Amino acid sequence: MTERADLLDLHLAALFTQDEQGSLIATNDPEADQVAAPRFYLGRSLERSVLRFRSGMDASTRAALRDLAAPDLTPNDPNREPVNRAAMVDLLAAEQPIQSIYFGPAFSFPASGVIAKPLRHSGEGRNPDPSTADVIAISPSTIQLLSPEFAWLADELKVRNPVMAIVVDGMAVSVCFSARSTPAASEAGVETLPEHRGRRYAGAVTAAWADAVRRQGRIPLYSTSWTNHASRRVAARLHLTQYATDFHIT
Repeated sequence: MTERADLLDLHLAALFTQDEQGSLIATNDPEADQVAAPRFYLGRSLERSVLRFRSGMDASTRAALRDLAAPDLTPNDPNREPVNRAAMVDLLAAEQPIQSIYFGPAFSFPASGVIAKPLRHSGEGRNPDPSTADVIAISPSTIQLLSPEFAWLADELKVRNPVMAIVVDGMAVSVCFSARSTPAASEAGVETLPEHRGRRYAGAVTAAWADAVRRQGRIPLYSTSWTNHASRRVAARLHLTQYATDFHIT
């Protein structure tokens, strides 16, 4: 079983490209979708912390941020906000405007896999109708099942593989795909059409994606922000295990 400390390294490598010194360069998306990596990244597990800076950041700013992050570099509660968060933000804001601040948990999947059965609803009330949906793999032969909202996946199918979908009435309404990947691991990306939310499709399609990633010989990972309550509910339904938290400033 992969240790939490190792998962943190796999997670960071999947999220961002890095130079030889370990500085962050860009998001690890398909080339056309890449944007600059966060200026500051702090990943924390119960065992260790990982501190990274964007490539090109001057030495004095790195040193100041490292000092501010020092209380969080020893084992502690990774779910609490960094002790000097406000000072970190102020320091970076003095150099250029802050674009975003992210804070959230990172999860691993149960070793044996947990397939959550989707709940389908049949009009009146909220009674499940198990005959109205299927989980399928999206491949070149099934691309026609992608709804217009998910058409972009057809162009990125190779780099987003595996792509799993809940299909209702011949059309994909919920998908889980590899948002960012390395040869060792993939991060889940999940989207459900608004009119089909609340039916637990996201859990079912994510579980199927995780099993497909494992069959490729890689490790499935799942991360979200603390404020994304729907995404955290998916993690809870699938009995995912939190191994770390991410905090980064762009």
